[in-house]
Amino acid sequence: MFTWEDLEILACGRIGLDINYFYSLTPRQFNNIQLGWNENNEMQIKTSWEQTRKIFEAVLRPYMKDKTKTAKDLLPLPWDTEEVHAEEDLDAEQNTFEEMQERWRLIDEKKKVVINEKV
Repeated sequence: MFTWEDLEILACGRIGLDINYFYSLTPRQFNNIQLGWNENNEMQIKTSWEQTRKIFEAVLRPYMKDKTKTAKDLLPLPWDTEEVHAEEDLDAEQNTFEEMQERWRLIDEKKKVVINEKV
């Protein structure tokens, strides 16, 4: 659990908010600011590592016997597997969406039949 002092250190020290602005925020607003700040930091770290990987590949490429290897093969990073899982999740989401559409289409057809029987 965070104390007010911890939140002030995070908001004013790390994120860089003015103390008066920090205290004018609702908890939800501050949470959204913190989430955005965290995502920005994570993106900067990933970008830095991607640059490192490209430099690593460029330095090694002339000396490699197997020149078909990619930068990801030479220096795998933790989020490389996350991208594969994200694509799988999108496929699963699309399938679920299509199943829901079909289910609602059948429900709509049944409603039409019931309405036509009443008329």
